[in-house]
Order: sequence, then structure tokens, then C-alpha cells
Amino acid sequence: MNKSMWVAIALSIGLLAWVLSGPERQVEQVVGSDEASSMMKVQVEQVEAQSVDTIIKIQGELLPSRSVTLRAETHGRVSEIDIDKSDTAKVGQSILAIALDDRGARLEGAKAELLKAESDLEANRKLFKRGLLSSSQLKQDEADYAAAKAQLSQIKNEIDHTQVRAPFSGIIDDRFVEVGDYVQSGDQLARLLDVSTLKMTGWVPQQKADALQNGQLVTTRLVNDDLLTGVISYVAPQANVETRAFKVEVTIVPEDQIKLLGSSVSAEIVTGQQVAHFLSPSVISLGADGSLSVKTVNAENKVTSYPVKVLQSESNGIWLTGLPQVSRVITMGHGFVLEGQEVEVMEFNSEQAAVTSDQSNINTESESTGV
Repeated sequence: MNKSMWVAIALSIGLLAWVLSGPERQVEQVVGSDEASSMMKVQVEQVEAQSVDTIIKIQGELLPSRSVTLRAETHGRVSEIDIDKSDTAKVGQSILAIALDDRGARLEGAKAELLKAESDLEANRKLFKRGLLSSSQLKQDEADYAAAKAQLSQIKNEIDHTQVRAPFSGIIDDRFVEVGDYVQSGDQLARLLDVSTLKMTGWVPQQKADALQNGQLVTTRLVNDDLLTGVISYVAPQANVETRAFKVEVTIVPEDQIKLLGSSVSAEIVTGQQVAHFLSPSVISLGADGSLSVKTVNAENKVTSYPVKVLQSESNGIWLTGLPQVSRVITMGHGFVLEGQEVEVMEFNSEQAAVTSDQSNINTESESTGV
């Protein structure tokens, strides 16, 4: 084996030994850096509890207080339409008419039959009193009179049904027939909405349903951001078997006509007041069992963890319960420290907002300590 081959083997062995000794050198460097590192730094903000309204929020839809589909109660051809779609109808006002056809003649015939039956009955009663007529014949005359009377009442009702009228004041939402259409009894004619009062329907989780009762004030927001005030008029006594939520209805009396019926609407119901802290969701720690906690720093700069509950959320933060009245909450670095650990505190001050940009330093130090 020549000299160059021996040199190559020696270099390979040396390189291999250097590589194998790498982890040991790294451990020595990390241990050295751990020993040289300073105490863990966290950013802390002092917050004080406030009294806040407890609010239940509901999503639902805005509906008229009543909605009925008017149907034909007799057969015939639609002869006239008195009110069109989107028009307002007063109670008792004619909406459309069905042609009388032979009903007028039948009415006159029924009147004549009733007069004859009545005359025959009166005459036979006199004969019966004189003993010239049997009781069975008199009973037959009474039955004929009752039948004639019922026949007249029937044709009168049928004629009344040819005129379709509004059962209450409202708006014609839709019409399903035109002049000339032939309808049978039961066919749909028009849909009428009562908008004098409105109704919001929504669902409340079972955990919050017991805080609601009839008469509570509700603030509702429409899709166009208009606000309307209403009151709870119904809370279901039993939850939905699938969702375990309770149906809630809110009655609203609008000042003007609302044109957003059927649209989405949100509602807020104030159920009381509670003391809570307003914080960013980023300060919350999630336990393995799903519990929530917030880490604070005590007077000795040691970490203390408190279990918390979310009272309600807003667009820029959440209200939490479970913290002391005045708390020094760890706003940065809480994920790298443990309860009871002493830390170096950087107090957050809104006038020194530059402190909040020190997140990278905290992360770097946590990595160097191996946390």
C-alpha cells in the first residue's frame, strides 16, 4: 500500500472521530449556555376586574307575527282580483272573487222552497190540532221545513265563500291565481302576512336557557344594522331532542314597515352583571383535560396559575372570570414558564409599547434554556 493511501485512511479516521464527538461538544455548549443564561423573561400587564353585563347572544330569523295561506272554500272561476302582491289589506277587505255562476238562481230556488215548506207546515199544524192530520205527517212536514232551511243556509254560505276576504290586516306576500283560473275547494289563492308585530325566532344552548324568561328586554340587530327593541314572548319548555337547545321567540313592535322579513337577525339579552377581566385570548393556557387557565406573577415574581371561565367574547377580546381583583397577567412568555417558577418581569406600559416587540428575545432565551 503506497504512502498516499495511508494518508487518505488516516484522514478518514480523524474525520470520523470528529463527527462522532459532535453531540458531546454540542451538549457541552448547551450546558455552558444554560449556566450562563439569565432568568426567564416574561411580559406582564396589570389588569383590574370590572363589572360587566352578562349577555346571551342569539342568532335567528325575522318573521311576521302571523302568516296564513288563503285557500278556496268553494269551486269556480276567479272573476276579479281586488288586491295585488305587496298591497296592504285591512281586516274584512275583499282580496278576490269567484264567479257566482248558477248560485244566484239556486239561492232564489232555496228561498221559494223554504217559503212553501213553511206555509205547508203552518197549515198542517192547524189540521193536526183539529184531529184531521196524523202526527207522522206533521213530523214529515217539520222535516221538510228544516231541510229547506238548511238548503238556503248552505247556498248562502257558498255565495259568501265566493268573496275571499282578509281575516286580519296585513300585506299580500304572494298571489297564486289570475283572473280566469278555475279553482277547487282547498286550492291556494294568496298568502297574507301580519306585520303589525314581528317575531324573531332563535335557539339558546341548554346551559343558558334557565336565565331567560318572558318579558325580558331584547335588543335585535338586522342585517342592515338597524336596531329594534323587543321582549321575550316564549321560551320552549322542552329542548330540541337533537341539539339540546331551547327555542326562543321575541316579539317586536316596529315603528315603520320592515322590508327584511325572513332575513337573519341577531339579538342580545342582558341577564345580569358579573365581575370579570377583559383580556386577549392569547393569554389563555389550555390544559390536557380541556380546562382553561391564565398565568400571573405574584409579588415575589413567581408564576401562579388560575383556572378561568369565558364569560363572553367580543371582537377585540374576551371577558374571563376566576382571577383576583387585581392581577399581573403574563401576556408574553406564559407558554414557557411553569407554576411556582421565578421569572424576570418586564412590565407592560402602553406608553412604552416598544416592550411588546420583545417577543423574539423571549423565544430565543426559551430555546437556549431548552424549555
